[in-house]
Amino acid sequence: MLKSVPPMLLQALNIGALLAFILTAAFNGLAADTSIGIIFKRFNSVNRHFGNLSAILKTLLFVPAFVHNGLGIYAAWTTIASFLNMGFVIAYRANPAINQSTASSISLGFITAALFLFVITDLFVFDRYSRYTITPYGVIVWALSGSLAKNFDAARGNSIFTIVLIVIGVLALIAKIVFVIIRSKSKPVFTSSTNITMPEKQDTVGMA
Repeated sequence: MLKSVPPMLLQALNIGALLAFILTAAFNGLAADTSIGIIFKRFNSVNRHFGNLSAILKTLLFVPAFVHNGLGIYAAWTTIASFLNMGFVIAYRANPAINQSTASSISLGFITAALFLFVITDLFVFDRYSRYTITPYGVIVWALSGSLAKNFDAARGNSIFTIVLIVIGVLALIAKIVFVIIRSKSKPVFTSSTNITMPEKQDTVGMA
């Protein structure tokens, strides 16, 4: 059936499909950067208002439990999708040509670097801000497991590479949970002892 399609049309369809794929990859990258920026903005906002919000813990805990973790899911998913899509773009558009296996290794290398950077900064640098944001760890394990299930081949090095990343992701998730439990007791972020400073009432002087 494809033999009856003019070569020019086939080439145009291929170019169109490739452009659509590149635009999708670019959109995922932009979405990842935007969502990460929003998360940091929310972290900073909560941190600046600790003194005024600590007396209303139930309301304050809602923010990291749902808002930050929700953004964490989206940021982690779009970040991993961007790196995986980057591998496809490299495989099909690199000049000189790069085979699919090498492109996938490059993509997994970027994911590895991003994973280690995230774990180190999350656990040791931005702990005060991101202590209760746990969902990115689960997304990392979930996304890589889905990719492995779809493309597993015991003879391919990238499949072994992905398994190692999944194991690291699981260990990082366990470490995150342990750190949250221990630090919540030893170095609590939220306390109920902070007094809220309310503006003093000014006496109203009536005019005679």
